[in-house]
Amino acid sequence: MKRLLHVIRALEPGGIELWLVDLLRAQAMPGWRMEFLVETAEPGVLEPAVIRHGGTIHRWGGPGSLPFSANFLRRLLKERGPFAAVHSHVHAFSGVVLSAARQAGVPLRVAHSHCQQLERTPWRRLYRATMQRLIDASATLRLAVSSAAAVNLFGDAQPASIIPAARDLRVYGHALDREASRAALGCAKSDLVVANVGRLAAEKNQPLLLALAERNPRLRVLIAGEGPLRSVLRHPQVQLLGDVRDLRPLLAAADCFAFPSLSEGLGLALVEAQAAGVPCVISDAIPPEAIIIPELVERVALGDPLTAWLMAVDRAAQRERRPDSWRRAMETPYHVQRSGELLEAAYASAC
Repeated sequence: MKRLLHVIRALEPGGIELWLVDLLRAQAMPGWRMEFLVETAEPGVLEPAVIRHGGTIHRWGGPGSLPFSANFLRRLLKERGPFAAVHSHVHAFSGVVLSAARQAGVPLRVAHSHCQQLERTPWRRLYRATMQRLIDASATLRLAVSSAAAVNLFGDAQPASIIPAARDLRVYGHALDREASRAALGCAKSDLVVANVGRLAAEKNQPLLLALAERNPRLRVLIAGEGPLRSVLRHPQVQLLGDVRDLRPLLAAADCFAFPSLSEGLGLALVEAQAAGVPCVISDAIPPEAIIIPELVERVALGDPLTAWLMAVDRAAQRERRPDSWRRAMETPYHVQRSGELLEAAYASAC
């Protein structure tokens, strides 16, 4: 079995990390032994699941050290190798990661773009240009979760295969009781329940949901995620659930899933909402690849007034849920088993 090293920031409940743990749990890549290199010195929430399902965790960096030291990484790859592949999920810094992997003699070196990141200062633009040159020189395979994410990291001239993050969508074939889920989350029958999933950060635009709640006293906003905007989002009609690994109770309780992000590489939580059959209202910044059941999704422009968002949420709440959505979702690359097949095929094509 060939050894595969995924390079990530931490094993915390984010889209990338949950996907990789699902791949491991489902044994969706039987030809590869999955290992993880994380920056954090402290154990992440998902680390017990990795160990339980046979994964291996390596660490670098830590308090007071320079994270992602190229020399340290090159030494680690040689001492703990040999690895057949290094798959880097750290966006532009993949340049350093894959350069070190090339110098360590790793034959398959994968750069995977998961987001749309803007560089707002001259220094950051110089950094990005340098990293892109290193990726060009070192990557043997370029992957992205969407076309927009591909262009953001690799530019127009460099081809990339689209392989999105995924989840085990079979769980949505077992519907939870809607009323029990609402009661467990403290929602009244008369509440218009709007669900959102994402890091509590500026790019996710959750303050827009708070503004909607202030306009409609029936609105109850449930947000799964953690981040720096937690204190900003405190409001009597907003419930902050923290990191949530199983979204089924939240999605079962929701009348509508709202995703007003200013930018997204893909938006895996939106895919899960559609798999659960929940009507969705999304911003025009969401990549089209994330829309897998079009009749469930309505787009609203970020520049539109709050009234447009309120009306869209009302329309979504009146739309019927689609209990068969999970079957359609499982036929897409967003189901973990299919995702594993696509990854193995991409690796084979690059070897």
